[in-house]
Amino acid sequence: MLSSTKAIYKQLKPYLKKGYTFCPDTNFLMNAPDLFEHLDKETILVSKQVFNELDNLKKTSDNASPDQKRRSFEAREGLRVMDVSNSKIIDLPPAATYETYHLSSSPDEKIIANYLHYRDQTGENVIFLTFDRGAKLLAKSKGLNVIDFDLEAFQNKRRADQKQMNHKRKTQKLSGPRRVIRFINNVIKIGIGIIVLFIILGFFFSPTKTSVAEVDSVTLNEEITITPQLIYQSPLDDKFYIHYEIMNRQASSIYAFYNPDRPLELDTKPVEIGQRIKQMRKQTQYSNQLFLDQIYVKFKGREDEHVFATGSVEKVPPKQRHKGVIEVEGKLDDLIELQTSVFIVDTEERIPYTIKIKELKEMKYSDVKKIKKEL
Repeated sequence: MLSSTKAIYKQLKPYLKKGYTFCPDTNFLMNAPDLFEHLDKETILVSKQVFNELDNLKKTSDNASPDQKRRSFEAREGLRVMDVSNSKIIDLPPAATYETYHLSSSPDEKIIANYLHYRDQTGENVIFLTFDRGAKLLAKSKGLNVIDFDLEAFQNKRRADQKQMNHKRKTQKLSGPRRVIRFINNVIKIGIGIIVLFIILGFFFSPTKTSVAEVDSVTLNEEITITPQLIYQSPLDDKFYIHYEIMNRQASSIYAFYNPDRPLELDTKPVEIGQRIKQMRKQTQYSNQLFLDQIYVKFKGREDEHVFATGSVEKVPPKQRHKGVIEVEGKLDDLIELQTSVFIVDTEERIPYTIKIKELKEMKYSDVKKIKKEL
C-alpha cells in the first residue's frame, strides 16, 4: 500500500468493520482509487451523479491537453475500482429531498442529497468521503458524517510515492526476457545512430568530382559493335571502371575480351574455352582470378609494362546484346589504351581491337552514379 493511501486508510480505520457505509464523491474516487481495493469487505455506495461525472470525464480525444488526458485516466481508474470493490450505484433522490434540505441541483449538492436520502430511507450510518473543502462543509451542515481529509497533504504524499515508484522501476533488476528486450532495443538504437552518422559523414565528406573519359565505339565489322558507355575514375580508390555494351548481330556466338596469349593457354576452340573456364571455377573459390585478366592496359610512363585488367571471356550469343563492367587498377589520367580481341566461334577468327581515350573531363560524382544506375 502506498504511503499516501496508508494515511487515508489510517483515518478510516476506526470506522472499518463497524457497519458504516462509505459514500465517496467524484473528487475522492479520482484521487484515491487504490484505497477502495482495501475496502472490499465494507459497504461502498456511489451516487448516480458521481457515476455520470466519471463516465463523462473518461472520454477524451487525440487533441486533448495533458491535463484532460490525466483527468480521463483518473476517471477510468475510479470506474475500475467501483467494479473491483463491488460498489453499489444508487439512483438520484426525488425533488422533495432537495426542498427538505434546501439544496440546489448543482453537482455537489446532488451528490450530498443522494446520500442524505439513502441514509433517511435505510437508517444506515453513512460517512461521506471527499477532499473538497466546500462539499465537506456543506455535508456537515446537513448532518452527514464527514472525515476531515487534507487533499493538499494527500497530494504531496502521492507525488512522493510516484517519484519513489519511478525510481524503483528504473533501478530494479529486470527479468531475463526484459533484459533481452532492453538489450535488443539498445542495439537497434545504436545501429540507427551509426547509420545516421555514416549518412551525415557521407554527405559532408563524400567526393564531389571525378574524371570521366570519352571514347569512340569500336565497330569490328558490320555486325559486331563494342561501345564503352561509361569510363570513370573511382574517387574512393586507385581504380577506374569501364561500363561497356557489346552488340552481336551475327549468326554466330562470339567471345569478347579473348586473349589466347594469356597463361591459361586456352585453345581457340570455343567448346574447350567453356570447359576450361568451368574447370577453373570448380577448382577454387577465387575463380575470377584464374580466368579473367584478358585485357592489356598501357599507361603513360609504363609503355613497356603490360597491366592486366579484371575482365573476362564473355560469351555473347547470336543476335544479342551484352553489358558488363571492367575494373582496372590505375589512374585514368595516365591511361593510353586498352588492347584485347573478339573470337568468332563459327569462323574461328580472332579480331583484335583497341580502345583509346579521346578526352578526359571532370564530372560530379553524383552525376556519375546517376548514369551508372541508368545503364
